[in-house]
Amino acid sequence: KKGFSNFADLQKVALPDTLEVIGDYAFAKTGISEFVALPSLRAIGERAFFACANLKDVRLNDGLRSIGSNAFSDTAIEELRIPASVAELGHPVAAGVGLSYSGSDATFSIGMPFEEALAQGQPLVLDEQGVLYRNAEDGLHLVRVLEPAIESYQVRPGTVAIDEGACAKHPSLERISFPEGLLKVCKGAFKDCRSL
Repeated sequence: KKGFSNFADLQKVALPDTLEVIGDYAFAKTGISEFVALPSLRAIGERAFFACANLKDVRLNDGLRSIGSNAFSDTAIEELRIPASVAELGHPVAAGVGLSYSGSDATFSIGMPFEEALAQGQPLVLDEQGVLYRNAEDGLHLVRVLEPAIESYQVRPGTVAIDEGACAKHPSLERISFPEGLLKVCKGAFKDCRSL
């Protein structure tokens, strides 16, 4: 935790091939411009690269399991590709960056396309409208509406739960339709959705 935090002049670190965890705030507010994850990396902590103003290039590894909230917030990254192995993704993961979450030109993605990811049992799946789902044993869980421009959305068939805070404080969501079979809308799922 906070291993190199606030070392503003730090531009490069050689990490060992055995590194499994990058702790909370580990490289926050440093001068790092590139991060290439080692094959052994399993977890990136909360705000690990927060406010690294020079960080433009991030390449993550297959086998990575979790990324904490704000891990890449307030950086200069232009694209973030999350590997299919990630089962836990903090929110927000890259606030203040300007990534796009929907459409064919999206600069944020998780693993493979939605239908293929569902069929393969990928833990987290992102649909083409920028909505994040968790592929759970009991069915799909809507985890978070990532795309800030969505005004109307139809929740995917097979969804059994809208998770806690899934749409909280969404700036433009006006309408949402639920599928048959939805069992649970969790605490604060639509809290402060002023346009809904």
